[in-house]
Amino acid sequence: LSAVLEEGTGTSAKPETVTAAGKTATAQTGRYYNNGTEINNSWFCGMFPKENPKYVVVIVNEGQGNAVSNNAFKTIADKVTAIQK
Repeated sequence: LSAVLEEGTGTSAKPETVTAAGKTATAQTGRYYNNGTEINNSWFCGMFPKENPKYVVVIVNEGQGNAVSNNAFKTIADKVTAIQK
């Protein structure tokens, strides 16, 4: 799970202020946009700090790409860490 944030599909989810690990996912919906492209839901599940996790965050976006889920996790992890200091 650490590698996902270091070199995988979740590199944009890597927080700036705390270590983390996580996993991206995509779920097919069986629904389609008007142009025929399938609408997919994206997920990101992550935990931080990775050495001794205190927090777990799961983000689901309906019809949006992984970048949205990844950025949401990064923002949450950084802001929670800032509050804890």
